[in-house]
Amino acid sequence: MAFDLRKPSPSPDRDGFVGREPELLSVLGGVPTGPDGRASHTSVHVLHGPPGVGKSALAAEAARRLGHEQRRRSGADPVPVHWLCLGDDTVDVPGTLLRLLAECGAPQVPVVRAAHQSGRAFGRLLREQCAQHFRERIVVLDDIGPAAHPLLKVLRGCLRLTVIVTSRRRRGWRNIDRLHEVGPLDGQDAAELFARLCQKSGSGSLVPSATGGLPSLVRLAGALAHDVPLDRLRAVSSPEGLVELALLGCTSQELTLLEVLAARPSRAPFTILTVRPVDVGNAVSGLVRRGLVQRLRDTDEMFLLSAPARQTMRGRMGYRERPEPAGTAARIVDDAASLLDGRPRVLSDDKPPDVLAPRVFAAHLDEFLRLAADVRQQRKHPLDELFSSALATVLAFLGDAHRLVGLYRSSRDHPAVRRALCALAREVGLPDVAQLLVEGDPGPEAAHESAANHHAAGRLDTALTDLGTAPAAEDIHSAWHHLVRGAVLCDQGKVDEAARHLRFSADLHRAFDCRRGHGQALLHLARVDLLRGLDAAAEELLAEADELFDALGDIRGQNWVETERVRLRTRSGAVDAALHTARGAFAAHEAAGDTRGMAWTLFWLGHAHEAAGRPQEARSQWTTAGVLFSQCQDALGEAWTMHRKALGPTGTPGGGSLDQWLEVQRAFLATGCPHGRAWTNLEIAARIPGKEMSSAFASMASADFDLLDDLTGQAWRSALLVVRGGPPGPDDYDRIAGLLPARVPRASELIAAIGAFMESGVATGIPPAARDLVLTHHTPVRTDSLPGTPGHPRCRVRITLLDDSPAADTTARLLLRVSPEPGHPWAAGLRSAPWLTATALPLTRASLEPPSALLRPSQEQAHGAEFDFTPHRTGTHRLRFTIALERTGTVLQQVETELDILDSDRPGSHAAPHAAIPRGR
Repeated sequence: MAFDLRKPSPSPDRDGFVGREPELLSVLGGVPTGPDGRASHTSVHVLHGPPGVGKSALAAEAARRLGHEQRRRSGADPVPVHWLCLGDDTVDVPGTLLRLLAECGAPQVPVVRAAHQSGRAFGRLLREQCAQHFRERIVVLDDIGPAAHPLLKVLRGCLRLTVIVTSRRRRGWRNIDRLHEVGPLDGQDAAELFARLCQKSGSGSLVPSATGGLPSLVRLAGALAHDVPLDRLRAVSSPEGLVELALLGCTSQELTLLEVLAARPSRAPFTILTVRPVDVGNAVSGLVRRGLVQRLRDTDEMFLLSAPARQTMRGRMGYRERPEPAGTAARIVDDAASLLDGRPRVLSDDKPPDVLAPRVFAAHLDEFLRLAADVRQQRKHPLDELFSSALATVLAFLGDAHRLVGLYRSSRDHPAVRRALCALAREVGLPDVAQLLVEGDPGPEAAHESAANHHAAGRLDTALTDLGTAPAAEDIHSAWHHLVRGAVLCDQGKVDEAARHLRFSADLHRAFDCRRGHGQALLHLARVDLLRGLDAAAEELLAEADELFDALGDIRGQNWVETERVRLRTRSGAVDAALHTARGAFAAHEAAGDTRGMAWTLFWLGHAHEAAGRPQEARSQWTTAGVLFSQCQDALGEAWTMHRKALGPTGTPGGGSLDQWLEVQRAFLATGCPHGRAWTNLEIAARIPGKEMSSAFASMASADFDLLDDLTGQAWRSALLVVRGGPPGPDDYDRIAGLLPARVPRASELIAAIGAFMESGVATGIPPAARDLVLTHHTPVRTDSLPGTPGHPRCRVRITLLDDSPAADTTARLLLRVSPEPGHPWAAGLRSAPWLTATALPLTRASLEPPSALLRPSQEQAHGAEFDFTPHRTGTHRLRFTIALERTGTVLQQVETELDILDSDRPGSHAAPHAAIPRGR
């Protein structure tokens, strides 16, 4: 099950806890409780004692018993326990409070909106948020010092908290309720724990005196008893001797790992992610078996270096240079971040074989944040910006606004951290805050982030203005540029142009192994195909996007896939499935804090209710969607919601008033959406009195339909003018039917619907579903009756390597031919064959020149297209060629081929092209 960042961090498993009843009674008796067994008011208890004395185990047992007792007496749900292993004398107060707010599920919007405020204003907000949302809980702050007094002061302002602190310090505490001293185990308890751990008959009376009753040393001795005779253990005279005896059996890998762990500035628990590049092998499990390292919980890979082992190892290392775990962590998180934004891997020469999915980091974020803080404290550390940037990208992806705001406030000078918070602010419905975060940022990433902010706010023209012209280089910035541009153009209804940009973006993201960008491009291509009536293609694209998102753990991406499936299932007539999908998608968006996703899901849910013949339910969903669109500042969503509500129930006359429709028109004018503007003007033309005024609005609609090359809209506009001019004649039917070529999707359904409208007149209105299609001259043709489909002769694309397989950075020629089979119309000769364009795209680190070339379908080599192929690394290279009609740009086919570039001059083993499904065409 995925780790939930918005749930309390669980207490450690302490299966070896024994005795200590007096200490437990002292702690439990000091907690003020009411009749229901729950805390009556907030209290703070400090457990102090030397390292390894068992303070953490005592705190965990006390928290467990408190929760159990309160649950038993009240019969309610157990009180949540938050276990924060801080491992430092000083505490990052804002960061800790933000983490606690995240773990109690507090709303994200307030802290994101206040992220850029002054320290005093932000501190005031944190206190208010904690007092409002953090209440009736048990909090354990493990291993801190009196310097954490400001943190305890804030927690005292919360309602009915029980705060348990463990510390090595006895003095310096202020305004606490109880100070409990934790001493070593007495002889009987120590013997019982030792006997339980070493599992030898009669061993309890043989507990080594060197342990001094410290549980950490008793555990170490118990582990050693499996390999060392008991009499040898009893001969050890000091705690250091016990540790040295354990170290004697360690392998070189285990000793290296111990040095890495002991070098960490913090005493907090660690995970094996931060020591991965060290050749640990079974080092961690070996250290656990020897008692030098403890596993914190059975359910995850979190460990704690024992206090005696840490002290001994640091003494051994002295002042010599110590290994730095932060470099390891930075490399791992940077590799994962590259899957999200396509960044070049600075710390890896090439893609390492073990790049971790970003979702893996959820359980380890607090350790990574601690390591990043250690790096930040070292001025001008070379890893500072890279580590913070990669960590911010992962935090934004995981939707952890509270922790990301904490990182931002300590690293706000790093532009990449600001951009990560910008992306998250946009996703939680704050495009205005997101825009503030990238203002003045000169980086190329800021342009598409700014455009994405305007897109989320429904300001489509402004988004395109911010994007400007496309970058000349085909790099990752170009990939994101084309993705945002394609998404905006899709919302404007410019489906052909949107498809071109999104296809190119998908190819670039795939080439740079940016899996999240690739998934987003496929998702928006599916939206384009839904507008074009290509439901089967859209369904396949959604499945591909969902697979990419699932591999990354991209919950938000998967939620949007489900929202688009609501549209798809409604149009296919599977209304019950659409309703079920919509409810699940809405709940998922709500859990992720995505207000905009919730709003669009309700918008399409209204369509499903309308299709099911429930107009009142549809109107209710649209009303709620409008409120949510207003909350997340999505002007385009608001405009479409107003448009749908103004239509009125399907098949009934009337609908919204003329003033209401004019308000909808103003909304679409402000968004820069010609698709919505055209349909709104057409609805006004259907309702406004007077033939001249009706023709004027119909003319404005026609201009926008022309801009979109929308055959559907033009056909409905013509039908409306005929109906308003008088009874239609047979020629009118034929003329309007001729506007929709039979080859386009749903042509027969559209012609039938337009005919029914013309027969019944304006009173019934244009069907609402009519505006959900944008069919153009370039809408992909149906292929069920064309040459090249099963049962017909086909054209085959052939790719030939004309030279020997090149080495890295040398050039070889590739010949591409389109070869028609006998019987194909293009096989008769060049006169019957059209000019084609072949566009070349390397999907790996290689060059293909020229970018595109003309050719004619023919078996002859002279009529093909020749490309120069230059690989820039060894290994397998993947190349894609897109074949299109030169006259119209209609894509006919895509093919891909692979070439193996070896270190020697031998030719590679792959040179076989294979067909790829042309997406969104």
